[in-house]
Amino acid sequence: MNLGRRSYEIYLTHMFVVFAMFHLFVWAGKPLGGVAALFLSVIVISALCGELIARFISEPMNQWIRVRWKASRGESTP
Repeated sequence: MNLGRRSYEIYLTHMFVVFAMFHLFVWAGKPLGGVAALFLSVIVISALCGELIARFISEPMNQWIRVRWKASRGESTP
């Protein structure tokens, strides 16, 4: 998993993860010992969400757009 290649998807989805994990953190009584685990889990889960969004939404959409663009310009696809 390459965080740099998925940075846009991570950027788009990370706040959902932050809010959900923070809600769990508050529900657990705001344990100060859990702050590091909170940050680490937010990073890991955000990275996984970004990877899933990229793999199953962004990349297929990009391919579809490129094929349509080439077809509209009369170019052949390899």
